[in-house]
Amino acid sequence: MIDLKEIRQLSVEERILMVEAIWDSIAEDTTSEGMQIPEEEKEMILKRFAEFKNGNQKTYSWDEVKMYAREP
Repeated sequence: MIDLKEIRQLSVEERILMVEAIWDSIAEDTTSEGMQIPEEEKEMILKRFAEFKNGNQKTYSWDEVKMYAREP
């Protein structure tokens, strides 16, 4: 495993490039089968989207969402 002290010796630009390379390697190693949404979840998403399009779904403004998030 790479030591954090070694990483900190790199410049910010070098560390950003390293992170990009790591993300790219993850994308390359991830198969499309592993990223598939189960049928049950797809059906739920499509049902909710149809309800939204038909106006049958309550929506909230960003300000309302932030307000609700702050409530205990």
